[in-house]
Amino acid sequence: MLSLLQRLLENRSCLLCYQPSRDLICPYCYDDLPVVDWQSCQHNLMLLPKVQRSLPGVSFPRLLSPLYYQPPVNRLIKGLKYSARLSHGRALAHIFCDLAQQHLIDPPDALIPVPLHWTRWLTRRFNQSTELASQIGKQLRIPVDQRCISRERRSAPQVGHGGEARRRRMHNVFRLEQAPAVNHVAIVDDVVTTGSTLQAIYRLLHRAYPSLRIDCWAMAITPPPNQGASWRERR
Repeated sequence: MLSLLQRLLENRSCLLCYQPSRDLICPYCYDDLPVVDWQSCQHNLMLLPKVQRSLPGVSFPRLLSPLYYQPPVNRLIKGLKYSARLSHGRALAHIFCDLAQQHLIDPPDALIPVPLHWTRWLTRRFNQSTELASQIGKQLRIPVDQRCISRERRSAPQVGHGGEARRRRMHNVFRLEQAPAVNHVAIVDDVVTTGSTLQAIYRLLHRAYPSLRIDCWAMAITPPPNQGASWRERR
């Protein structure tokens, strides 16, 4: 049995290049990931002017997102979100923790995944934000709070809509179910495009608990328009 397991592990391939690899992402593909330049913004993307310009109307003070939503990262996220490929979620969580944990001087006490409306959950039987938060929580030893926030109203798909339309669609979508039992939380999502989803949850929590420290975490951030290759930083 052990030898069979060892052979299976040895035969595992990289999720991106499909070459034999003991890791979900081989070292060569890992080195080619579009990684954010953390050093230039003290590991908080909200301090970057180009991010502030691309997220108008956003008021959350801290955003951690180690990758840009570009190939091949978008392939990993779409595979998790639309095909429930849990190996993609494990890979994304590993990348996030590997790039971010060395900068988490004051990590949150709990992770709050962006909730899915129950009707959509019945269709998918899966919430990518919960999966990501669970994987990150295991690696960083941070508990996940799925009871704090619920999705009261099912919103239409956000793909193809601009920031203002997305913010309107997020009005009164979430509901506060119970107070966080900690003083510092991080809201976890897969991708930041306009920030409207994270902003809606941040505003709900901040209005109810002004002293609560709230960070926003995402696996990737969409490059702002007309940035081209200059937006993509290399490690």
